[in-house]
Amino acid sequence: MAGLGDSPIGFSTPFGVGTPDDATPPPTVAPQAARFLDPVTKDYAIGSDGEYLRMPVLKQRVLLALGTILGSSSVQQKVGLKLPDRIDQNDERRVTFQVKAALAFLVASGELRIDEVRVNKDRPGRDTILVAYTDLLTGASDTAQR
Repeated sequence: MAGLGDSPIGFSTPFGVGTPDDATPPPTVAPQAARFLDPVTKDYAIGSDGEYLRMPVLKQRVLLALGTILGSSSVQQKVGLKLPDRIDQNDERRVTFQVKAALAFLVASGELRIDEVRVNKDRPGRDTILVAYTDLLTGASDTAQR
């Protein structure tokens, strides 16, 4: 009578014999629920074990709100960022206003507090936006860059 594979059960495959492996203890911190967004490729990143890398849910929502052009989503037309068409002396003020408007739904829901919006002029015609915020549900501070 054949068992599992080519050998009969009990002769060359002694089930239940041997020393069991120790189980790994459960994690002390709950795993993150959102997939990690790679800041360069703007795509989900995969770790060396083949699993998706993770990030806090609020950080992913902030990155998606800042990375979406206002009105481009067919699902949520009012979510996203509308940057000014030209860079001039009022650029920093207008960008700060638009960033706060893009994240207003998270502020209104009580999940987020915007601590600072910094507009860095990297080179002519190019700005980098850095948003420092506090997750009001966990108390953790974090930053997001666009």
